[in-house]
Amino acid sequence: MEAMTSVLLQEIRGMREEMREFKDEVASWRQDNGERLVKVETVVKPALMTNGQPSQISLIDNRVSALEKSWTRVVAVGAAVWALITLASHWIPWGRH
Repeated sequence: MEAMTSVLLQEIRGMREEMREFKDEVASWRQDNGERLVKVETVVKPALMTNGQPSQISLIDNRVSALEKSWTRVVAVGAAVWALITLASHWIPWGRH
């Protein structure tokens, strides 16, 4: 009976040691993730939220919208010029098919 008690006691001590190691690993993991979260918040938070001025995300969104509008204008002007050249080539004698 005494041997069984010492075996159980030894197993319980082993489990306690494993739980301490697990607790230390979890604490280390929480510390690492907390530090990473702070780094991410210092970069992302100013981009999303501001104190009355436009945020970086809204400024980027405005710039992308302006580029899209410019691209639409360029394509429309290019198509119009191409259509004019095509029509002119049919009216010029050397351009007839």
